Amino acid sequence: MNDHLGFKLVRHGVILLFLGFLTGIAVMHVKNPHMGLSAHLEGVMAGMMLLLIGGVVWERLSLPSGMMVVVYGLILYASYTTWAYTLLGAALGTSRMTPLAGAGFSAPAWQETLVSVLLITEVLSILLAFPILIYGLCRKSSPGATGKP
Repeated sequence: MNDHLGFKLVRHGVILLFLGFLTGIAVMHVKNPHMGLSAHLEGVMAGMMLLLIGGVVWERLSLPSGMMVVVYGLILYASYTTWAYTLLGAALGTSRMTPLAGAGFSAPAWQETLVSVLLITEVLSILLAFPILIYGLCRKSSPGATGKP
């Protein structure tokens, strides 16, 4: 099952890369093109991150199956959300949580709140997922580790 999750991360990486490329085509058609460019780059980078984690890192992890499922969900959520909140911010013209890319733009409070919630939950997902990934990599390479439990 764990190898299947790695394959699914790779598949989602290709999908997110494609979405990032499509976003690049739409950059000039959103309210805030600067943020649209950020959404394009976020999609491409998040797609590459999924390819890297699913294709290289995943098979080297030594974690219980339940923890593998949790980290899979966190990484997948963070990857799509980083692209989505940036694209949504570009389309709506939000700026509260992205003052550099959103300079000169503003949106109604509910739109700013929506983008803020997505950004905050994405950051929390990454802050939870990466220590687990690091632990899973260190655990396997430590003396006495015998591989996947």
